[in-house]
Amino acid sequence: MDQASAHAVLVTLDAPAPGETELRVFDRTAAERQVECAAALGCREVWVIGARGGRQAIALRHLAEDLGLRFRELSGPHAVAEVAMPGERVLVFETGLMPELSAWPLGRDGFGQTAKEGVLTFPADIGVDAGFERIDFARSWAGALLIPGALIARLRDLPEDAEAASALLRIALQAGIPTYPVDPARMQDGSWFIPADAAAVRTAEQNWLSRQTIPPQGSSLSARIASQVVRWAGAPLIARRGAFPAVLASALLLLPLGIWLCADALAVAGFGALALAAPLLEAAFMVRRSQGARLGPLATRRREWRWLRGLLDGALLLAGMLAIAGDPVEQIFAPIVLLAAFHAGLPDARAPGQVLRDRGLAALVVAMGAAVHSAQAGIMIAALGFLALNILQLRKSRPAREG
Repeated sequence: MDQASAHAVLVTLDAPAPGETELRVFDRTAAERQVECAAALGCREVWVIGARGGRQAIALRHLAEDLGLRFRELSGPHAVAEVAMPGERVLVFETGLMPELSAWPLGRDGFGQTAKEGVLTFPADIGVDAGFERIDFARSWAGALLIPGALIARLRDLPEDAEAASALLRIALQAGIPTYPVDPARMQDGSWFIPADAAAVRTAEQNWLSRQTIPPQGSSLSARIASQVVRWAGAPLIARRGAFPAVLASALLLLPLGIWLCADALAVAGFGALALAAPLLEAAFMVRRSQGARLGPLATRRREWRWLRGLLDGALLLAGMLAIAGDPVEQIFAPIVLLAAFHAGLPDARAPGQVLRDRGLAALVVAMGAAVHSAQAGIMIAALGFLALNILQLRKSRPAREG
């Protein structure tokens, strides 16, 4: 579905019963998730029916305006029919659906490059059990459709109290609009589902976060620690917009702190701070990636921050120079050898021991060496460790290259 394929999104608000708490996934209600998904798909307006003027509508208006969308509250299906224009396309979501753009069916024949109108479906036996409306014996609605504005005019023929989304589903099917399947696995991983209760929300959040925080093959020890920390922090961390800058700032502040401590002859604390900065930096990347994953593959490309690892290299070099007593050659030689040994390894995620090629681990070894003997001894031990790892990886890879 291209960026101009839908003019507006129709969202139906359904206020919770007295005493019930509105269900939220990553601190977003179903309606808010629908607006975010629609914005990423190129919609320019949000049409809302139900709960007119209420707290839900006000919160949704603020979100829509923050995303640059025009917000319109409509009284019901007849009002929707009045504002829809024949040349427009309207995205319609079922009440309560928690969509995610990453689950959107893409491709030439779907809501992808050709941006055709369509109805998203699940297999009936799976979809109905999950709370989705049955279409026929084999299929259930997946809670979303893209319909031309000319068909929306048929809402005038229905009673004003008709359920707009369900009515538009029937209108679309009667008009012969094609259907496109959504992967049923998306219901289990929390990227496309209707939550039944708070327990279902927690399960979906945990499943989704567990999938997002799996460290890639060959990830460093710091990255693996970061994945566990982010997974432990859970949905509240990912839901906060300021989580990424907060975690990133914490990591970056540890770099000058570590350098300053080393300059003040506190090498153990200084390199300890740098050892902590490494997993914090990886955690920031993981938070950023998880937050971006909610927008899916059609979202605007986000800035790449991984070059910041180079700042940790610079901090290790400068801290090492300040922690070593002697002339400038002595001060710079060991830290340079350490970084050279770190970067001289094979750029292969499958290489044995790749998890040990870690800046945080190097800083921790230096801190331990400084506690036992001196910072210079710790730097030399860390450098020897990386050199031994390089030799091991080269020997392991040589038979494969010769074969």
